[in-house]
Amino acid sequence: MSNQECTRPFNLDPWSASSLLQKAIRRGEVEQAIHAVHTLHRQRGKAVWRRLIGIAFEDVGISDPALVSELAFIATDGEARSLIGSDIDLIVDFTRKLAEAPKDRSSDYLFTAAIKHPLGLRERSHLTGLSSDKLVSIAADPDQFLLRRSVATLIACTREGAMAKATDGSALAKLIAELQGYCPSPLLDATRAVSRVGVDAIVLMVPLLWSTFIRDEAVPRLVPQPIRPSLSIGGVPLYAFDMFTSSGKQAISIFAQENEELRHVLLDHAPDASNRDVAAVAVFYAEGAHVTPRFLWDESHRLERLGIEADMIGAGCAKRGIEPIIDCVSRNLGHLNDVRLRILSKRVGK
Repeated sequence: MSNQECTRPFNLDPWSASSLLQKAIRRGEVEQAIHAVHTLHRQRGKAVWRRLIGIAFEDVGISDPALVSELAFIATDGEARSLIGSDIDLIVDFTRKLAEAPKDRSSDYLFTAAIKHPLGLRERSHLTGLSSDKLVSIAADPDQFLLRRSVATLIACTREGAMAKATDGSALAKLIAELQGYCPSPLLDATRAVSRVGVDAIVLMVPLLWSTFIRDEAVPRLVPQPIRPSLSIGGVPLYAFDMFTSSGKQAISIFAQENEELRHVLLDHAPDASNRDVAAVAVFYAEGAHVTPRFLWDESHRLERLGIEADMIGAGCAKRGIEPIIDCVSRNLGHLNDVRLRILSKRVGK
């Protein structure tokens, strides 16, 4: 079945709807994002708010701290929402705002580098064992190496990988107090608010980034990024089917086996790793991480490089193979989409 023949609606499961929501927001595709959030709201109800919080801090971050703060407050205060309007109307409104906002993925790159990059792991070995107060002091100091600050923050302010609550006297509460001179109060208050609802620790990176941004008196640029249009099936772009969806995993695994060029480059640069794991991360950077318009500042490219290195090395790729593998996947996305269509066409209309 060709893409043109796939005209029947495609029923999104929650994982595919969640993937479509985030990637459509990154790409500024408002209608796709709204379709995805309606679907996810039907399936997950008020849990969609937590998903939007994660997207706001991960993909918008310091490019629009006012929007991130506003969303955090509304998402964590059901009583306030009830006074403003219906949940679904507010969810759609914020989805539109996120899709139209400038994008900065520095928080994700910094977080990934802190937990996976060899430099981040080295910082962790140096900082582990320090007192909570010392860790907070390092984390709050804009003159410290940013990666060191992020690692100190994660050691002090997370528990078993999850963001700790900003209760009185906690490390996170102390960090927020220490950052008062460097960050807008609404952003710090938003960080405190979302700590109560169990969101991802990526949230903690945004105040650190803002304090660095202010210290450096950075002059940002908004740059429209050309993004390759995606084929679709039943109205759903194929980029939604990534490594976090069952169909996406299956397609990437087949793609890594079928594509001769990719097989060779994986053998050259990641011989001891799972082909699917390395290919899946490469697909993300070749297709899923694209944003527009992009908010560029002094640290953007360095953090992006660190984040990509961390993810690819973490999957088992040699550092020298990162660029060749991602470039190879980018050239062969057409093959991956053919595989996706083979798999997904069996589900259309079900």
